[in-house]
Amino acid sequence: MIKLCPFTIAICLSLFTFQALGQVETLLDVSVPGAPLIANAYPEVKGDPYMGNFTQGAILVSKKDTISNIAIRFNLFGNMLEVNRLGELMGYSGKNILGFIIEPSGSKEIYKSGFDLPKLGKGTFAQVLTEGEYTLLKYKSKYISDDPSAAYGSQKSKAFQSKMEFFIAHKETVIPFKTKRKQLIDAFGDDTPKVLDLIGKMNLDLRDEEDMVKLIRSLNN
Repeated sequence: MIKLCPFTIAICLSLFTFQALGQVETLLDVSVPGAPLIANAYPEVKGDPYMGNFTQGAILVSKKDTISNIAIRFNLFGNMLEVNRLGELMGYSGKNILGFIIEPSGSKEIYKSGFDLPKLGKGTFAQVLTEGEYTLLKYKSKYISDDPSAAYGSQKSKAFQSKMEFFIAHKETVIPFKTKRKQLIDAFGDDTPKVLDLIGKMNLDLRDEEDMVKLIRSLNN
């Protein structure tokens, strides 16, 4: 049995760390160009454009390359992933990377680009709630509007407001997920009778996100 001295082990660990950091730098700096960001770009707007604070996550650079254990946060106003790299704030759009995995509230959420969202395009990150023949997507965003909490008669101030939309992706088509019958036909086509049957049998309320997920998972089975 070969024994390694502490000095040898330390050198091996240092080389491994150097190689891992080098790979991250290569993927971020060469393969995936990012844009330097300002830490607080909207000081006059109440609230912030983010989905939570920085947290450990993973960047899906491509279908083959993933960077794990890196500090990231999601900018919902700009639909951009922000990376804290050695104190420097960098932004990556859906045109640069495939997606990312983040845990803003303790549960894992997967976001991907590449879906041709109506009026938003393929370079937009959307949360993948369930994936299969039919994929359910959740698009989260923030926008700036008048502050609803401002006192009446005071000078108007601005605040970030949240918004979300749901989409169904099937083959190459992405359709807004609405609950009216005509809108269900637009989204599910020939599978609409099956969808309506599942809604009735499972007593689903499509205004509820969990019920949306249950419907699509049952439809894919």
